[in-house]
Amino acid sequence: MRLRPFLTRGLILGLLLLFLVAPQGALAASDAYYTKESFWLAPGGSVVVEAAFHDVEVLQTADPTIEVEVNMRFQASSKRKVERLIAEYKPVFTVNDDRLQIRSRPHSSGTSSLVTEASGKIKVTVPAGINLEVNTASGNCRFHGRFGAAITTNTASGTVSFQGEAESFSAKTASGKIQAGFERPVLWVDANSASGSLWVSGPVRNAALHTVSGAIDFYGRDGGKLDASTVSGNLTASWETLTAPVTLTAESVTGNLRFFWPTGTKVNGEIRSRTGRIKSDYPGVKANQENALFLQEEGAAVQVTASTVSGNIELRARNRSALQPTTAETLTSWHDHAWSIPLKKPAPKAFLHLYRYEKRWAPGLKFHIHDRLYLTGNIEYSYQERDLNLLMGGVYFLNSPSSWFAFYGGGGVQLSNEHCYKYPYLIVGTDFLFLFYELVYPWTSEVTPQHRFGWSISF
Repeated sequence: MRLRPFLTRGLILGLLLLFLVAPQGALAASDAYYTKESFWLAPGGSVVVEAAFHDVEVLQTADPTIEVEVNMRFQASSKRKVERLIAEYKPVFTVNDDRLQIRSRPHSSGTSSLVTEASGKIKVTVPAGINLEVNTASGNCRFHGRFGAAITTNTASGTVSFQGEAESFSAKTASGKIQAGFERPVLWVDANSASGSLWVSGPVRNAALHTVSGAIDFYGRDGGKLDASTVSGNLTASWETLTAPVTLTAESVTGNLRFFWPTGTKVNGEIRSRTGRIKSDYPGVKANQENALFLQEEGAAVQVTASTVSGNIELRARNRSALQPTTAETLTSWHDHAWSIPLKKPAPKAFLHLYRYEKRWAPGLKFHIHDRLYLTGNIEYSYQERDLNLLMGGVYFLNSPSSWFAFYGGGGVQLSNEHCYKYPYLIVGTDFLFLFYELVYPWTSEVTPQHRFGWSISF
């Protein structure tokens, strides 16, 4: 056995793995940026926020001026890199007529790096009557106050939270949650999410709520119009009081639909489910061949049209107001960020895996670099081949890495002491509780797939 080449190559591979997955704070440079600016806009003006990774908080105040606070921190492999990032993300304030734009994102994506970490918060305090538009890539958006104007927000993976008053409210997110509680009548609410859940409460006159796999919970008051749809998520809609008619349209493929109205409410409508069950506390005519229920009550205050493919549908005559969650009237300081609406848990910085390889323990590490993306590294020693293997790659989590059951997929390359580059591979796996399972599929016909199962420690 060639001991010196083995030790030399093993040392090089070990140092390379340490460089890729070691915590950035041990070798990185870091710096912070802070600014506070004041502006004035006439009532009816607009504030537009264009952010990247920032959390954005908007508060309403009696002061006629608009105040903006931007707080950011960057960490990178060198001080020069940090200075470049600060220059790229330094906020630009533009005032044109009755429009204030706050931009804290680069015009190009060339500044991203695997050894870069950034965090930031933008706090905007506005008087009532100012329209708001907030766009951020991965940050959370939070609104609290009696704005009395139009609010629009878009985020890719952040949570959107609203509490207070608005003329209209529109929110879109790919994988985040949308949670909105209205204290006074709102003319229009539009909420869309691909995989996140939707939670809306209050006297909403018109609502359009749509999600693919998330759940929808709607707690209405005083009547109104609701158009809601899901693919696999469940929908629950209830009304605390009915002082005006209700028009409800709901669709789902595999999700269940449940509707609740106060006792004594009269309902008209058409309910269909191809293979699911239909349960109703309201009189109607069943069409058993079509698995449909037709409701025809004279003087009905509710008009409902609901359909599913395999989900169940329930119509209940009882008040669910006692089950309606409440939201706090007050919001703590900017530094505390304590909201009554729960926010998503931060992703773990790293996962340490211990598993058996050829009857010996082998370590693996996943290190967080951005959103749900992790770098991976595994060291395995083969006693059969007398060779040290190093597997390097990356994985992307399909749901939140902090969930009890987190699923991921990705790939990488396998290197070794004797052969250097060996072959690429694909990987799928799940992390559950304190355990994990992975299937590693080599991109070669000479090696069979590998199963990994063992302990998982997140920190």
